[in-house]
Amino acid sequence: MAENHTVNAPTHFPEPSPGSALVCHPWAVALALSLGPAVSNGLGRFAYALILPAMQSDLHWNYTEAGWLNTANAIGYLLGAMATLWAVRSRGAGALFRLGMVVVTVALLVSGATRDIALLSLLRILAGLAGAPVFICGGVLAAALFPAGDPRAGNAIALYFGGAGAGLLLSGIVLPLWFDRAGPAAWPAAWISLGVLSAFCVPATWWASLQVGELPAANAAPLPGAWRCFLPALIGYGFFGAGYVIYMTFVVAWARSAGAGVGAVISLWSLLGLAVLASPLVWRPLIARWTGQTCMALSIGVTGCGVALAWAMPGNAGLQASAILFGLSFFIVPSAVTTLVRSSLPRTQWAPAVALFTAVFAASQAVGPIAAGWIADRSGTLSSGLLLGLALLAAGTLAAWTQPSTGT
Repeated sequence: MAENHTVNAPTHFPEPSPGSALVCHPWAVALALSLGPAVSNGLGRFAYALILPAMQSDLHWNYTEAGWLNTANAIGYLLGAMATLWAVRSRGAGALFRLGMVVVTVALLVSGATRDIALLSLLRILAGLAGAPVFICGGVLAAALFPAGDPRAGNAIALYFGGAGAGLLLSGIVLPLWFDRAGPAAWPAAWISLGVLSAFCVPATWWASLQVGELPAANAAPLPGAWRCFLPALIGYGFFGAGYVIYMTFVVAWARSAGAGVGAVISLWSLLGLAVLASPLVWRPLIARWTGQTCMALSIGVTGCGVALAWAMPGNAGLQASAILFGLSFFIVPSAVTTLVRSSLPRTQWAPAVALFTAVFAASQAVGPIAAGWIADRSGTLSSGLLLGLALLAAGTLAAWTQPSTGT
């Protein structure tokens, strides 16, 4: 595939909406925006892996039931992506981003108030429903911080998605210590603590979204044949979504089953978060030089290598190496997708296109956890579930590698 990055999007920078300020410090705005995925994904989605063993023990769930709660979140994420595809045309990316931040926070807080699996499922769906527009629209806002053709744009996008590492790091330090002290029955307080951490992030993200200003309305019909041109990348993103989420759902349970104590779990999740935070710096030279589709294929492949390490070396050293490799790569994948969209479509189509990719991603995420849990229940080990994730990531790498260069 071609290694030169040709940007074909319009060259004008969007004027801010009335009442919003010009972007004076785009990197500060990108950093504040990155608290969006810290909440929507780091706290609202992935921290469940840390709470899962306690809930499974206290509520006597099997792996299928435990996997279902993350599948419920993925169903909400799918509904949210589809709703964003429609609502961004009338409401705008900034407004959806701000609303989603508030709703995710409320869903996390209320999750600590019930033990009923049906209500917990509804709250996980709600967190996913609101998390999707945060993830999608925040990425679009970050993409608009620099004019088309500016090499800093790809790094701003990577910085935005890397913000999820802050949520991983915070939850990885707080939650294992809490469960070690209070026991599995204290899981409701864990959800409440995640909600409180999210609430602290809301003001900064609102400020940042207002600095960008509202983007031009996405009221035009999709470009003819545009989605067909993205078909290999869409397929690859689907395999990636189903594969990576198996690891993120069950890696702590896998570590526990291998005899990991609280210190090892803290180390595992903290290394994962730190690696996500460092990933924009590590990948920066590649993001600047290579096309979005090339970075997408490579980052999915490296993510798969991280899963392979966990499966092949379930001891502490192997799991820590796995967390570093996985964390350095898996948030580069949505960054690469956003870069691919930015370089292939006009600005008014960015949000709908990213929403389409996210809908495919979310649909596949809904399948991954419950499928891996079902396989683990029948085989009696999580090893087979991790193998499923590894196979899906390998398929995603191959599909993304066949994505041709696109342009308008």
